[in-house]
Amino acid sequence: MCYSARIIQDYRQYVRSFGAQLGIKEFVDLFWRRRSDPKIKIPKAMEGAFAELQGDEGNQIRAMIEEFKARSATELEQRLFAQRTRLVDAERALLTKTTKALTESQRIASDKIDDARAKLADLQRTELRDDDSRIFPGHYAPVMVMEGGKRVVKPMRYQVQVRAAAAALCVDARPCGQPVHAMPPYLEGASQTRGTHPGFCCLGKGELRASSTLKDELGSDASHRDVHVHTVAALGRLGWQEATGYGKRALIETTMGRYKAIIGPLLRARNDAGRCAEAAVGAVVLNRMLAADRPNSVRATVNVT
Repeated sequence: MCYSARIIQDYRQYVRSFGAQLGIKEFVDLFWRRRSDPKIKIPKAMEGAFAELQGDEGNQIRAMIEEFKARSATELEQRLFAQRTRLVDAERALLTKTTKALTESQRIASDKIDDARAKLADLQRTELRDDDSRIFPGHYAPVMVMEGGKRVVKPMRYQVQVRAAAAALCVDARPCGQPVHAMPPYLEGASQTRGTHPGFCCLGKGELRASSTLKDELGSDASHRDVHVHTVAALGRLGWQEATGYGKRALIETTMGRYKAIIGPLLRARNDAGRCAEAAVGAVVLNRMLAADRPNSVRATVNVT
């Protein structure tokens, strides 16, 4: 399962809303390292946030962004030229003899040409879209952390963690849609620092540790964790799970498991439109199977005498 999230990529919003400071040195270091490591993924919306940053650091970041775009454009143009040559060769050979290999080569070359053109157009695009703020595991994003009693915005890598590992690392539980662990790339092992903000946290929404303790009363400054601990005390753990929708995550994971087991773990189409259609067909198949025969699960109570 691939967890993605659309978050606020503009550091200026954290500065205005929370009075945070910009960790400019970490951002400069990130863009500098990307020059030699193309595997570093930085969303377009994060790049756009530095379009108006004043000072030497802002000029340096913009220069590195333009350098990266120019290098990426050159690589895409070279790839486009190679696939055009492949397409011409395949079409020329098909005029004399039709074979499955030549037909497949023609199709693959056409698909790769379309893909390279789309990436080149997206690279040259200047206006931002909503999906430019979407991140996937391994992508970098601005995260607000506490350092020396001050809020600081730094770039961190978005990673998915299993529940047990996240529970061992988490320092606070905040509202969140996905289990994530934001880890600075320059820290290792036990020296990892963890930060949370409205788009990031280490635990799933409302998840509690066994060590959570109940405060005598809830004040106006009660944390998200305190509210959940009191809810567990009032309704019991099963009542808390029902009130917070805790079981939805298990249902989603079960559905994805069924999809992978019955339909398959991979999408076979070669372009985005085909993959969307393939996933939609798979969902229709699973829905029809459920409509044919669905068990009615009931919680049973056992009386022990």
